[in-house]
Amino acid sequence: ALLQILIDRYVVKYNSSDINSITKRIAELPITPQEAILKSRGNMFPITELNARLSEIDNDPGFYDTTYVGDLIQNKDGSIAFKISSAKPIHDFPLQDNKTEGAIEFYTMPEKDPNGKVFKDRYIIGVDPVDDDSAETMSLYSNIVLDLWTDTIVAEYTGRHQYADENFEVTRKLCLFYNCRVLYESNKKGIYAYFSRLNSTHLLEMTPEYLKDKSLIKDLGYGNKAYGVNASAPINNYANSLIKDWLLKPVTSVEKGEDGKDVEITLFNLSRLKGRALVKELILFNPDINVDRVRALGMVMLFREEYMVKYGGQLDKSKTETDSKYLGNDKYFTINFDNRFKI
Repeated sequence: ALLQILIDRYVVKYNSSDINSITKRIAELPITPQEAILKSRGNMFPITELNARLSEIDNDPGFYDTTYVGDLIQNKDGSIAFKISSAKPIHDFPLQDNKTEGAIEFYTMPEKDPNGKVFKDRYIIGVDPVDDDSAETMSLYSNIVLDLWTDTIVAEYTGRHQYADENFEVTRKLCLFYNCRVLYESNKKGIYAYFSRLNSTHLLEMTPEYLKDKSLIKDLGYGNKAYGVNASAPINNYANSLIKDWLLKPVTSVEKGEDGKDVEITLFNLSRLKGRALVKELILFNPDINVDRVRALGMVMLFREEYMVKYGGQLDKSKTETDSKYLGNDKYFTINFDNRFKI
C-alpha cells in the first residue's frame, strides 16, 4: 500500500504543470501526521520542495558549520566589525512568545573590491520592523540580507530585543557592514525616526517608482513617507508572487559525479536556503498568521525587483571585470582565513 502511494505521487509530480498538484495529493493521502496537516489552499509557495529542503537541513549534522553567529560592533574609526557571540539564533517556527532576542547569522561575509571596500550596490536588506519596546503580540523583528550578484541570502537576523532602538541598530550596522541600503515596511515609522536621529537616512531606500507604474501605490511620498513601502494587501500579494518566482528560479551548478567527472545539476533557488525558520514559515504560510521572515523576504524581493527593472533582469550588471579578478576574494582566503571564525 505504501509503495502504491509513492508511485502515485511520482506520477502526479512529473505529469502535471500545476506546482500545487502534488501538495494536494499528499494532503489527500498522507503518510505522516505532518503531511496530514499540509494546507493545499492559502499557500502559493512550493510546499513539497520546501519540505524536502527542510529535511535536508535537519538531516545534515554539519549544516551550520560554515555559518557565523555573532554581533556587529562599531570601531573607533566608525567601521563595523564582526564579533563572535554565544547568542543563539532562532531556528524554529512558530515560537511560544516574542521574548527571544535571537542572533545574527552570517552565511557569507561581505565581499570586497581591490581597494578593500565592500562592493557598492551588491547587497540589499529587507526588514519587517516593530515599533514598540515590548508587546503582547507574537511579532518579531526580522532582517534579511541578499547578495544580488549570486542571488542568495547571505545574512539574517530575526528576534526581538527589549527596546525597539536596539532592533533598529542591528539593521543600521548590517547596512554599514554590507555597504547597502534597506527597504522596510513603512507602516511603522520608528525605524525612520531612529535612522534620522543618527544621521543615517542615506541607508534607507526610497519607495520604488515601479510600484506606482504598476498601480500598486497612488503616489510617491515626501519626507518620512518617501522611504520604505506601505505593506497593503496588494503590495503583500505582489511581494508573495515575487518570492514564489525567486524560490522556483532554476539554478545550475557543476558538481563532481560518482565517476569524478563534472556534472551539471539544475535545482530550484530554494535549495540554497539556509534559514531553517524561514523555510518553516514558507511551508506554514497563511495570510492569517504572523510571518515576520516572509514579510522581510517580501521587502527584499520588492527591492530586488527595482534592480531587475533598472538592469533589465541582469542583477550582476554592475560587476566589473576588474572586481571579478580581485584575488582578495579567492576561495583560498575564505577557506584558510575566514574560517577562523568557524564555531
